[in-house]
Amino acid sequence: LLIAVVFFSLSCARDISIKSALLAGLIKDITSASGLGNYALSFLLVALFLNYYQRRIYREATHVQVMVNFISYIGMSILIIILGLISNKALIPYCPYFSIVFKGALYTGLIAPLAFFTFSRLLRIHLAPTYF
Repeated sequence: LLIAVVFFSLSCARDISIKSALLAGLIKDITSASGLGNYALSFLLVALFLNYYQRRIYREATHVQVMVNFISYIGMSILIIILGLISNKALIPYCPYFSIVFKGALYTGLIAPLAFFTFSRLLRIHLAPTYF
């Protein structure tokens, strides 16, 4: 879901990226065991940050897609940790959470170019003019 949020934040208008981030965050909140709103807030902050720098990021380059998704995953994970500490649902201190975050961020970054290609094709098909 984070890859979709990053794609829509870099490719669409601000209102669409915010709506997609909130929707993706609520879906992630409902399907995970976290408190309602943690992922929605973190996805929203990632979308706002990327939308602000939308014109400065060259989104067609594969290495940029990998790095933006990698950094977004790590930033989202840090926000989830902070929100967990605030809501007294802190992580177990001996949990290897940071190695899991790194592996997830690496996987998200590596799969991002394929997802970006698929999303851009679907968006192009959806927005294509129809002549009837």
